[in-house]
Amino acid sequence: MSRNILELKSIRIAPEKVATPESARRVRRLKGFDLKEEYLETVHHPADLVEDIGEWEVARSYEAEVPVADIKGTTHPSYYGMNWLQMLMSLERHKEDTDEESVRRAICDGGALEPIRLSKIGDLYFIDGGGNHRVCQARMLGVEKVKGEVNVKEFVLVKGKSQ
Repeated sequence: MSRNILELKSIRIAPEKVATPESARRVRRLKGFDLKEEYLETVHHPADLVEDIGEWEVARSYEAEVPVADIKGTTHPSYYGMNWLQMLMSLERHKEDTDEESVRRAICDGGALEPIRLSKIGDLYFIDGGGNHRVCQARMLGVEKVKGEVNVKEFVLVKGKSQ
């Protein structure tokens, strides 16, 4: 039986020790955790994946359920260049929240929490203002879609804006 992946929030390990699948699997304190490949995918900034990012602008906002696998990163500078496992381990708030069911409820129901805010640029989504903890934890727990009130700003390329 593997250990609760949310326990990793409270384990102090240097970020570089979990930068790659190979290095993470060598860390003795991570034995017993099921370290999936998607945990080690890079948390991107939109500029990493979108060409001409400065030429995109907000077209509209709407509510949606978004597949967690389609969320490729965040606009929060604290997490640039990390992988999702490093991000989980660096989350400062709620380190003691390891009860999987209560965390799933917070992710899926939201309740009194601020909405998860996402930017959609082309077909890619990025956390933009609120929800870094919940989206990261959703990825770790295998939640398929972020449910509840999700505000999505869709960006469209403005042709000739830089001319």
